[in-house]
Amino acid sequence: DKELANPFVNEVLKLGCMVPPHEIFYSSGPDTGIPSGETLNSYIRERVAEAGLVIAIITPTFLDRPFCIAELGAAWSRTGNLIPLLVPKLSHTELDGVLGGMLVKHINDPDVLAELHDRVTATLGTAVPTKTWQGSLGRWIAKVDDYLKAIPKPVRVSATDLAKATRVAITLKESLRQATERIAELEEQNEKL
Repeated sequence: DKELANPFVNEVLKLGCMVPPHEIFYSSGPDTGIPSGETLNSYIRERVAEAGLVIAIITPTFLDRPFCIAELGAAWSRTGNLIPLLVPKLSHTELDGVLGGMLVKHINDPDVLAELHDRVTATLGTAVPTKTWQGSLGRWIAKVDDYLKAIPKPVRVSATDLAKATRVAITLKESLRQATERIAELEEQNEKL
């Protein structure tokens, strides 16, 4: 959900909290992500182990991705300093696992964003001028609804549709196997001719 995450990293963390890019691990960011040649899982594990604070943006897509849920559980257990932020499209009743028992506030709530600011600056041991933070917060709040609208809805497949697609795939796989055998037979006949 880069339509929301990219501006959050840029406007709230980098500009509002004045976090330098080398202090941020955001896997999709060009200056904060996974370097070329690195092993994805190992690199993520190492960065999570080093994290002083983890911010999770909980979207419908996030909840549909088992890897995201696993990353969140690992981050929560290793850092003990987690701020989950929920998009307004979701309600607390849709959260389970680690998130089910947590107080999770919305990403457009100025109070939770002020708390985030305080935790980020405390973790880094930095001070950000109030005007800098308030300006960034104001810009974020003014634009966040547009960012939220840009998030694509995750595609959910019903169990019935999945079963149908599985049957079709099995049938096609069998047809391919038979065609491959027939091609081999014809090639053998061709060789004999």
